[in-house]
Amino acid sequence: MNSDASADAKKVQSLVNNAFKKNGYLCSIGFRFSQTQYDYAVALAESLFSKDNVNMFEASTGTGKTLAYLIASTLYSGVTGKKTIIATHTIALQKQMISGDLNIAMNYLDECGITRPTVAVSYTHLTLPTTPY
Repeated sequence: MNSDASADAKKVQSLVNNAFKKNGYLCSIGFRFSQTQYDYAVALAESLFSKDNVNMFEASTGTGKTLAYLIASTLYSGVTGKKTIIATHTIALQKQMISGDLNIAMNYLDECGITRPTVAVSYTHLTLPTTPY
């Protein structure tokens, strides 16, 4: 990792930590601290700077993963200028992200003085047949 990438990684990881830590940004706007969500967000932020081009994360319902990956990925895109793709299983989750969680992530970027990345949304998806033709 070159020095610019290393500096970007440290910045994103620090900002993710500040968002999710006890008495951090999310707590200041009314959310409760969750150790599971904190651990998930920190691990995700670290993985964004790994040599792998694709990262997959999974967690149980109710762990706060949507905010974790939205905040980490928007920080990553805002700091580095690189694209991040988030794929969801349902259109309902996409709508949840757009109607509320994405605004929280973007407001945090504003608080940090980071330019908001462009967000594109697609409600269409490809479903592969379960049997071959």
